[in-house]
Amino acid sequence: MAPLSALASFPWFDPSLSADARANALVKALTPYEKTLQLATNFGAAPAPAVPRLGLPAYNWRSNAIHGLADNGVSTQFPQAIGLGATWDPEKLFLAGMVIGVEQRAKHNIQTGYNDRNDSSMDHGLNLWGPNINMFRDPRWGRGQETYGEDPVLTGVLGSAMIRGMQWTNNGTHPPLTTATAKHFVAYSLDRTPPRLEFDPKIDEGWLRSYYLPAFKSVVDAGVSSIMCSYNGVNGYPMCASPMIQSVLREEWGFQGYVASDSGALSFFLPKYHNFSQTGEEAAAAGLNAGVDLNSG
Repeated sequence: MAPLSALASFPWFDPSLSADARANALVKALTPYEKTLQLATNFGAAPAPAVPRLGLPAYNWRSNAIHGLADNGVSTQFPQAIGLGATWDPEKLFLAGMVIGVEQRAKHNIQTGYNDRNDSSMDHGLNLWGPNINMFRDPRWGRGQETYGEDPVLTGVLGSAMIRGMQWTNNGTHPPLTTATAKHFVAYSLDRTPPRLEFDPKIDEGWLRSYYLPAFKSVVDAGVSSIMCSYNGVNGYPMCASPMIQSVLREEWGFQGYVASDSGALSFFLPKYHNFSQTGEEAAAAGLNAGVDLNSG
């Protein structure tokens, strides 16, 4: 790591600058190779690597939070999301999200400071993967307990409330407690096991617009920081290579956050699964060109 005297001179460590100015300065200082390495995480539990010359530490983006925090010590565990959905109470979900955010911020501070707990390298970052806002259409899916139920309006309201709590800023006077990642974009609840990882349903525009997309539109409007693309395909494209990332999320809805793949999703582009890409390099390029910002391996 660069000496402390050198770190102090880097603009990305200057708290008087805006977050955008600091991030832009850091990105400009990275080499193309260093930038490439920051686009992936969770390969064999490995974080995005450190860049010692710039004072940039390693960072593991993967931290799960659906109804409480995963791993690394104790945390408040709320009812499964399907139970939270049954409350019909956005204020309670907002408060639950705040608890999750406060506890994760504390765990992050402990992990990045001195501690002798031998914690997992995962699950202490400030980028939380949740809530799950998929539609619970069929109990045979197997993940309905992670969702708020079958109604797109209720799911959008409750998911947005949870996200506002997780990303609480005290009316803009405080950095966000954490960032939330709404998942899984889109129609992941249309599943068939097997073949879960290559299922590619044909869904007409009416069903997409009236049922599968509204909750995601709601959380984008609520300011969610991240969207996770799913394993399944829709209408011939694996969702992490789908034109909808650009045309719907970015252009139509104005989403300004980052898109993360579900873990291993790009590897499922290969012939054994979706047969969309022939090599890992082609799969990585397809994801990047579609608008995936972070490849979770």
